[in-house]
Amino acid sequence: MVVAMDSPIRLLALTLALGACVAFAAAEPGDPARWYKPVETAQQEYENAMIEARQALLVALSECKKYGEQKACEAEAREQHKRDVEYAKSFLSSPRSG
Repeated sequence: MVVAMDSPIRLLALTLALGACVAFAAAEPGDPARWYKPVETAQQEYENAMIEARQALLVALSECKKYGEQKACEAEAREQHKRDVEYAKSFLSSPRSG
C-alpha cells in the first residue's frame, strides 16, 4: 500500500516522530528521570518540590564537606532547605492555575 505524501496518517506519524525527537533531545545525560515526569496536581507539585528540596540539601551538604567553614556552610544549606520546604508547601495552599 502506498500512502500519499499529504495523507493525514503520514502527517500524524511525522508529527509524533518529531515530538519524540524533541522530547528526547531535551533530556540531558545525567538528568534524573523524575524531571521528565508530568506533574498534574497540586499534590504532585508538592511531592516533586519536596524531592528536589531533599536532593538539593544532600548536594549542598556534600559540597560543604569539600570546603572550609563547614558549620557555616551547613547552616546556610539548612536555611535554604527550610525556604525550599516552604516553597513546596505553597503548592498545597494556593489554587493551581493553568
